[in-house]
Amino acid sequence: MKRISSVLVIMTLILQVTLSQTIFVNAESKDTYLEVRESLELANKFLKDNYKFEKDYFKKTSYYKKREINVNMAINGNGMKVFGNLPVFVYGSVAEGAQEGTKYGNDKRVYDSNENPRALGFSFIDEPYPNPEFHIDEITYVCRWIKEPWILPIKSQKGITKELSPDNPKDTHTKQYLEYEPDKFASTYSVIRQWVRGSDNFLPDFIENQTGNRKFFNKCIEGQLPAGIAKNPEDFIYIIQPPTYESWGIGIAFYYYGGTGSDNMSQPNYYSYYQYFRYKPFVLVKDDIMPSVETMQSSA
Repeated sequence: MKRISSVLVIMTLILQVTLSQTIFVNAESKDTYLEVRESLELANKFLKDNYKFEKDYFKKTSYYKKREINVNMAINGNGMKVFGNLPVFVYGSVAEGAQEGTKYGNDKRVYDSNENPRALGFSFIDEPYPNPEFHIDEITYVCRWIKEPWILPIKSQKGITKELSPDNPKDTHTKQYLEYEPDKFASTYSVIRQWVRGSDNFLPDFIENQTGNRKFFNKCIEGQLPAGIAKNPEDFIYIIQPPTYESWGIGIAFYYYGGTGSDNMSQPNYYSYYQYFRYKPFVLVKDDIMPSVETMQSSA
């Protein structure tokens, strides 16, 4: 009888522990789910308040490939210092995103020397999302920035002439013929297309239509802009994902250069590469639209 009682006591204790663990896990999952939902709701509210969107833009799965959102990134940027514990909406696998962002470029590093991946995953519309911690070598040459990199030749065209804006005003290389070369290693067309899939939601003309100001997001660009695009960055930076009240955005621009030697400014466009630009959340931008956020938070 004592043995049966002991067994019952042990089984009861095991059941209690199991139930408590299940309740804890479920509560944690529920809290995490709610935090992700709140992050998405706030971002979508921004686009409705300021960008004339009538429906939710960001969702828990990506638009085309239905990749799952990275939960930790959506809550607090996965604690990465560069994001200051603010949300970043990234979808799918880090490894897949890093591979996709490396596919056609001369720089074949998927990970840098510190094991930082080239991309953190994908944006909502399934474009690779650049990793701000991925180390790109210091630029020691003159960049010739490609204007409107989202306008590329189509299959029926052999190519189109692109306008360039060099960082050095003495550089005379202001035009470049860009050939239609899909899925070709080191071709400028393929390098651009691996990042830019062609959405017009955040191109400057549409931004102007939605906000009345084609430079609406420029105030959020972090850091000093290169000389060649400082005056009108909206014509050179493709916004992969926009910033919102509290979530980070990211953009990318592309350039040609004539090599890394001291005579690079006199050389033709031998190479092309890219540079990403982070867009700070509006909560980090002074004297802007934050009163509406404070009102919203105080009424929550």
